[in-house]
Amino acid sequence: MAALPPLSRMLKRAITRVRERAAGLSTRLDVAWPCDDLGTAYGHHAVLTSRLGPGSVVYSFGLGLDISFDLELIARSGARLWGFDPTPRSIAFVKAQALPPEFTLCEYGVAGHDGIVSFAAPDNPEHISHSVVARKGATMIDFPVQRLSTIMAALGHTRLDVLKLDVEGAEYDVLDEVLAQRMDIDQLLVEFHHQFATIPARRTADALQRMRAAGYRVFHVADNLREFSLARG
Repeated sequence: MAALPPLSRMLKRAITRVRERAAGLSTRLDVAWPCDDLGTAYGHHAVLTSRLGPGSVVYSFGLGLDISFDLELIARSGARLWGFDPTPRSIAFVKAQALPPEFTLCEYGVAGHDGIVSFAAPDNPEHISHSVVARKGATMIDFPVQRLSTIMAALGHTRLDVLKLDVEGAEYDVLDEVLAQRMDIDQLLVEFHHQFATIPARRTADALQRMRAAGYRVFHVADNLREFSLARG
């Protein structure tokens, strides 16, 4: 029999579920578009590969130690993919892989402004995810970041076919910029982090409502109510 999670973890999950229900989050889909769930159980994301091809441009923010989604997306579609992560362990991991020519590694992150941001290191040194959301007692480490608009201008892109965000709390500021500047992005694959105590689930619900108002439709929701895939309808 598998060991039960600690009581504190179970309580945290229960509280998160209450917050999600109160905010109106659900697994309801706006459209039933066939999609592909690519990558491992840990690093997977749902995407409309039918909209992608060799000329497609994909930005993948937050690589960590799992680029299975990125590699499978390239293999399936032939798209060009730029992967972003500022953490040294992730950079070293990606560089050690057999990367296809369609994969370009960028050693910085994304945020609501250009410059340097202090990230909270994970409590467990074996974990990789650093967050812009500060935690009491966390070790803070500075990493370079840029706004999405700055990155696109530097790389010469005016349109993205896919924007994947697994950026530990920075997704809200990035989405604010996407909507405020009406960026030309076809698909948004976003892992929200309202499980953090300082991020209300209402913030995720509001972000989804604003994206729907901008013409995006939810075509996939993970059972954990944190990973949402949207596309222009």
